[in-house]
Amino acid sequence: MLATAPQVAYVHRVDSLPELFEYARNTKLCIADMKPVRINEEEAELIVAQAGSSWVRIRGIRRSMDGRDAICSTVVFVHSRFQSALHDVHQWSGPIYALLEERTGEVITEVLQEISAGPLPRKVAAGLSLRAGSPALRFLRRYLDASGGPMMTSVNWHAAAHFTYVVRLARDRY
Repeated sequence: MLATAPQVAYVHRVDSLPELFEYARNTKLCIADMKPVRINEEEAELIVAQAGSSWVRIRGIRRSMDGRDAICSTVVFVHSRFQSALHDVHQWSGPIYALLEERTGEVITEVLQEISAGPLPRKVAAGLSLRAGSPALRFLRRYLDASGGPMMTSVNWHAAAHFTYVVRLARDRY
């Protein structure tokens, strides 16, 4: 059977921290909702924070710049100390971490990234117009400040059939 439309695949190549950041600059996050929350046990485990602590939760779909292609479903947890910097995040065209750095002067010094595979959760699948349970990749990124504390955490679900992640590693020259 032949497909009637070309298969859309998003390729993300990363060689450095600036290239990881470039991913968010070459796409746009269409925010569905944003609200202050007290995180539950499961969320606390993802963020590496205390359950019941205050964060701002932002949910949305990351799309290609032209808005046609849904790349992933995104949930971002921003530490509550940055809440005032998010007042117009719906109009912000860049990545959320850049907004935080620009408005607060705090710099993200490290990003911890975990990639895992699993079935696409039902809530996520609906937002991407995909079937729940289909193969997916989950990218969990923790953005840390100079003290090693979490500034924000993002959880991104990508349909496995539409996403390729490329990392190039080179041996250090002594």
